[in-house]
This record gives sequence, structure tokens and C-alpha cells, in this order.
Amino acid sequence: MLSKKKLLIVDDSDFSRQIISEFLTHSLFDLYLSSDIQDALHNILKFKIDIVLLDIVMPDKNGIELAKEIKNMSPDTQIVFMSSLAQDKMILQVIEAGGFDLLIKPFSQEKLIKTLERIQ
Repeated sequence: MLSKKKLLIVDDSDFSRQIISEFLTHSLFDLYLSSDIQDALHNILKFKIDIVLLDIVMPDKNGIELAKEIKNMSPDTQIVFMSSLAQDKMILQVIEAGGFDLLIKPFSQEKLIKTLERIQ
């Protein structure tokens, strides 16, 4: 039997974390939630996270910087960025930081699941 992949949702918005976790309630993922950078780093190390859904705009550090730390600590962890802004510069930064994809908020449950299925 295959074990569930571990997915971490990192977003400072309680509402966003709640909606995304509801989207994935019946999925094949063990879900973890973090509202800040330090908690995200702790969870990645403690739980050996497979996939991170990472908001780019965070109060204590931007998601691009965090992604670089994640890739240094856990090179096999896949990162899907989330943002309500879509700028060419940001897309380039996502690629340079090793991101798998960029989801523009608000996104549908279907779009999220299709993106995650491409990782598996």
C-alpha cells in the first residue's frame, strides 16, 4: 500500500489555509498547516514534507526566499507557489527558486488538484 504524501500549506491568511485544506480534505494527502515561516521550516524538517503550497507574500519573509531555504534543507520537496499577483518577474522568480508551478488566487479546487496530480 502506498503511503500518503505529506502536504504543507503555508499561508499567513487563516481563510486561505482553511479553504485550501477543505479543498483537499478527501484527497490522498496528509495535510499540515503553517501560518508563518518558522513554523513552516519546523514542519518541513519534523514531518519530511513532500509538497509545499507556499504563499509568496508573507509578513516575515517572502515565499521565494523561503523556497530557497526549503530546497537547501529538503531538495526533493516540491513547491507550488500561490499568489494573488501574476507578474512576469514573479513567474521568473518562481522558476529560479525551483518552484513546480504558480497558482493565481483565487483558484478552483479542480485547478489545485490537477496541479498536485502532475507532481505525483
